[in-house]
Amino acid sequence: MKIRGFTKKIFVYFMIVIIVSLGSVGIFSYVITSGELMKW
Repeated sequence: MKIRGFTKKIFVYFMIVIIVSLGSVGIFSYVITSGELMKW
């Protein structure tokens, strides 16, 4: 029974890491792209 709870916790942490990583990349890409477009 403990393994199921542990697996669920690991899965949640893994999803949080993925979401934070994708969000960071998205924000970074947006800032770079908008900066380049402002130069035009």
